[in-house]
Amino acid sequence: MEGKKSVYTTTEEYKALLIQGALESVGIEVVLLNQHDSTINTFGQLELFVRPDQYDEALAIIEQNNS
Repeated sequence: MEGKKSVYTTTEEYKALLIQGALESVGIEVVLLNQHDSTINTFGQLELFVRPDQYDEALAIIEQNNS
């Protein structure tokens, strides 16, 4: 993902969507890369990417949401 930094990885879609929503609600641009197998949704990862200048803020928000 050129020009973006990976900020969160999970295998559970609901977690990725919750974090994505939390980040977007404060104006952080998020790209969700879904690498789940299309036939069996239990294999693969979901990864969230943000702009490098928003990386530290995104990490802080993720920490708040995971505690």
